[in-house]
Amino acid sequence: MPLQNGEMHADFFGATPQAQLADKIVQMRRDLMHIQRALSAIEGRVKTNAPSKTMKAEFSILHDWFLSAMESFLAMVWAGFEREKAKEVIRDFENKFRNFATARTLHLAGRPKH
Repeated sequence: MPLQNGEMHADFFGATPQAQLADKIVQMRRDLMHIQRALSAIEGRVKTNAPSKTMKAEFSILHDWFLSAMESFLAMVWAGFEREKAKEVIRDFENKFRNFATARTLHLAGRPKH
């Protein structure tokens, strides 16, 4: 996950877009494995009723691997569909999450079972 001046920048490995896409797929699998480990660590702490404040390190690790997975995903889009498609996907994320933290909807009965 290359960070430069607090921003993400994609590094591509491979001589062709196909090889670059294949490399990013491998990177995404690694990212997802680390995300799974981070989620397991957090879940274990939640099951023991640990306060959220004590899980800052676990959430920080999850955050970093999630950013890495996003970089891998955007680089996969770029390698497979060129730069403009990657920009379109970034705009889509920005639009969908722009107002995410403005309100919380609570469902006290839990998630519906389907």
